[in-house]
Amino acid sequence: MASEAKEQRVVTAPQQDDRLAVLTGAWQKRGIDPGTLRVDRRGTLRAGGREPHGDEVGPVRTLPALVEPGADGTAPQFEMGSTLGEGGMGVVRRARQTALGRDVAIKSRRGDASGPGALAQLLREARTTGAVEHPNVVPVYALGRDGRDEPLIVMKRIEGTSWDELLTGIADGPGFDLDGYLDRQLDVLVRVADAVGFAHSKGIVHRDLKPENVMIGAFGEIYVLDWGIAVGLDRCAVSGLPRARDVADVAGSPAYMAPEMVAADGASIDERTDVYLLGATLHQILTGAPPHRGKGLKQVFINAFKSAPHAYGPHVPAGLAEICHRAMSPEPEDRYPSAPAFGEAVRAFVRHNGSAVLAAEAAGRLGRLRELVAEIDAPDERQIHALYGLFSECRFGFAHALRSWDGNRAARDGLQRALELMIDFELGHGSAGAAAALLPELPEARPELAERVEAARRAERRAEARLAQLERDADLSIGASVKGLLGLVLSVAWSAACVACGVLDRSAIWRMAHAEMVLLSAIFVAALLAARHFLRAALRANEVNRRLTATVTLVFVGQIALWLVAAVVGLPFAGTIAIHMLMAAALWLLAAVNVDRHWWPMSAGLAAALGAQLLWPAYGLEWLGVGGGVGAVVGVTLRWRQTGARQGGGQQS
Repeated sequence: MASEAKEQRVVTAPQQDDRLAVLTGAWQKRGIDPGTLRVDRRGTLRAGGREPHGDEVGPVRTLPALVEPGADGTAPQFEMGSTLGEGGMGVVRRARQTALGRDVAIKSRRGDASGPGALAQLLREARTTGAVEHPNVVPVYALGRDGRDEPLIVMKRIEGTSWDELLTGIADGPGFDLDGYLDRQLDVLVRVADAVGFAHSKGIVHRDLKPENVMIGAFGEIYVLDWGIAVGLDRCAVSGLPRARDVADVAGSPAYMAPEMVAADGASIDERTDVYLLGATLHQILTGAPPHRGKGLKQVFINAFKSAPHAYGPHVPAGLAEICHRAMSPEPEDRYPSAPAFGEAVRAFVRHNGSAVLAAEAAGRLGRLRELVAEIDAPDERQIHALYGLFSECRFGFAHALRSWDGNRAARDGLQRALELMIDFELGHGSAGAAAALLPELPEARPELAERVEAARRAERRAEARLAQLERDADLSIGASVKGLLGLVLSVAWSAACVACGVLDRSAIWRMAHAEMVLLSAIFVAALLAARHFLRAALRANEVNRRLTATVTLVFVGQIALWLVAAVVGLPFAGTIAIHMLMAAALWLLAAVNVDRHWWPMSAGLAAALGAQLLWPAYGLEWLGVGGGVGAVVGVTLRWRQTGARQGGGQQS
């Protein structure tokens, strides 16, 4: 059974005082003394002296005799048998219908239930039940009398169990199984609501709906019983049934009563009163006990009139708790407008509960996802794997819940929060592309979030463009063929020029001096400048190519400066050649380290030429040309081979 602690009502003291004052005023206005009211053995408070009895049906003796033999000796219509059960004012016995040979149930007044009120209630029950011809209402076969002129109601005999016996001993456990207990009880409840809705269509209000007044047959038949205190609305066509507006006394089962029933406010009793009782029955399904309890009958009345919302435990599905709260609202206008509307709300819960469960499970994962995101500062691969694993489970749960029920707001909101959380995470860790990939999945567009993502994407694209430019500026393969060919031509030309000048000088055909070397270097500078202009598409395509051509040009400009300085200070020609080779070797070595490593053969060739020049100084120009030219050819060859290998590998991949 649900504990008292879990069923505490949440209401403020001023609200309690206000409601109690209203109830006390209603009782005083109608002359009701709650201390004099008593419930019967079934927990029902029957009508008092001010409760309307309806129109009398005439003397009972005018009804047909049912259990007495006919005057001509014919057998009685029914043969009475053993007692099946007793209620507050009636007793039900087994009987056999002699003409058809079938068992029936016959209800009559209990021996201690005398007086016109009890008689009127039995007759009204017969008429009311007979008027509500519904599969979930016990059929009435006949209304007659016995030999003592006591009224008899002949009804279908039901082999089954009272519903309240199936609701006892409910464990206050972790939840309900829709394939077990709860779905069976909700199925009974919606079929009861169907029967009550049909009665309402006839203008009849039951006023005593509770599990004890529902019988479940051996084959699953469901019957709403005990229409003895039913009242009619103005449109009701059942004669003899008292009108709801005339109610002036407290009647019903206090443990389930709606506030207007406690106050005997007949003007407020209508279909929504039975909706309250259906909600009270659902409350018992969920908790194992009626909603109103207290020490003494008066306290039960007070609690029923207040009808403060119950704080259901975590084992109660939120959807059903919401249905209970609405159905048992103290104000009739806040309840479901009809029994069918209540039944549809319960059916909708059953249809959508699987989706709700998925959303609840995904919400739990979303909570853990928030905790994990808060813990991560600089995520490593393991953390990212765990994070996205949890996010995938969370996203799948919400999405599957929405596929099951598109109207699941909790799932939609949960998916929204999960995606927004991960988008914020990706933006915070510099992954604008990943954030942009998640953005279209948002159930509801967030323009401000989309703007943040777009701003991050623009920044990311700018960074990518800068990186791509840096990679392009450092790519030596761009214009490689043009650079190689130009380098080869210039190297061969330089080598040939130096060798030729050396031969001419030693042959005394053309004497080489400082001025001639300045002129030779100037010619190559001019050639380089012309090449930079005409081959600018390749030589100036990126930063590294611009640096390459500038470096080569500066080397030759440096040579011009060297020979000019040497001429001014009077350095001998052979010594200046040695300094030229030393300076050039050093410059090409620096270029190999800082610009392109394939220039090391130039430095090595000039260093070797310097060594040879020291041994054979008469051949200085030849060594200068051979060392520089061979080094340049080797360097260009190595560059071409590497570029070809890279391009071949790229094509294969």
